[in-house]
Amino acid sequence: MIPTDWATLDSSNVSAIKYDADNSVLHVRFKNGNSYAYDNVPPETVEGFYHASSPGSYLRENIIGTHAHRRT
Repeated sequence: MIPTDWATLDSSNVSAIKYDADNSVLHVRFKNGNSYAYDNVPPETVEGFYHASSPGSYLRENIIGTHAHRRT
């Protein structure tokens, strides 16, 4: 399952995520209140992130530094 509306994660750092499949944009909301959009993220990466046992680690290892992002 890929969340197309905000879905909360069990994480100490990440609050929620949602995915815009039409534009391949992953939206990530952090517990500190910041939100970022990551571009050109394939659905299988989002699926892995959503089901990761450690979302923060998955984000650092597979998305940050790999995909262009902007604060939203």
